[in-house]
Amino acid sequence: MAAASVYGMELSSPPSDGVTSVNFSRSGAQKTQDLLLVSSWDQGVRLYSVGTNTLRYSYDHGAAALDACFIGGSDDSVVSCGLDMCVKKHSLGEARGKADVIGSHEAGVKCLSYIADNDLVVSGSWDKTVRTWDPRVSSSAGASDNGATAGAKPIHKLPMPGKVFSMDARGYRLVVAMAQRKIHIYDTRKLDPKHAEIETETLLKYQTRSVRCFPNGLGYAVASIEGRVSFEYFSPEKKPFAFKCHRRVEDGVEYVYPVNAIAFHPQHG
Repeated sequence: MAAASVYGMELSSPPSDGVTSVNFSRSGAQKTQDLLLVSSWDQGVRLYSVGTNTLRYSYDHGAAALDACFIGGSDDSVVSCGLDMCVKKHSLGEARGKADVIGSHEAGVKCLSYIADNDLVVSGSWDKTVRTWDPRVSSSAGASDNGATAGAKPIHKLPMPGKVFSMDARGYRLVVAMAQRKIHIYDTRKLDPKHAEIETETLLKYQTRSVRCFPNGLGYAVASIEGRVSFEYFSPEKKPFAFKCHRRVEDGVEYVYPVNAIAFHPQHG
């Protein structure tokens, strides 16, 4: 086990390439509250137990995995997406067989979210759309050789003004982060393809890499390539702020690293 330090703990058996997303379990159950789901450019999706620093489960998405998230009330299933333009469902604990394809896009699928109240999987893509899918419906039978699925029909299809880079849902709000620092916020109770509830821009100055809603549902955090994270709020009465992170100084030179992923712990925030 890697030793903990003031800088945190390094997970054992990490991905062999860059990490694309990290997501804690949101179920709140004692047995799942320390589970961390990680996707990577090495095509792998890995499930870690943070408390024991062990790799619990892993599978190959079939292409570079750009995001993954838990679905269902007990977090016994996950969905992943990637450069194969597909959204795939995988049941944890089962034999490592072929995953079910539940949706597809016309370009790489960059991000996923799960709306528990509606039991919907939401996917955002570089094809400038956000689409929702029923995780109980598999379209694997219509998959072609490259993984794309002609027969998959989204429940909602929302056109976006730019490529979708990140997305998250909390309560009845869906936050979508796009190119050119654009942020669109939707009411999941009435997903309107014609307009968002809120259209704004992030406080940060450079390309967005990740957005995550606060556990209390009052706002969201945005990470960018400039080594900064901003905290922004749904209410205009609360003032947003930003801070620097993921930087180091060597020989008087400051090196700035992009912040590729954010995850709030469901209990500790």
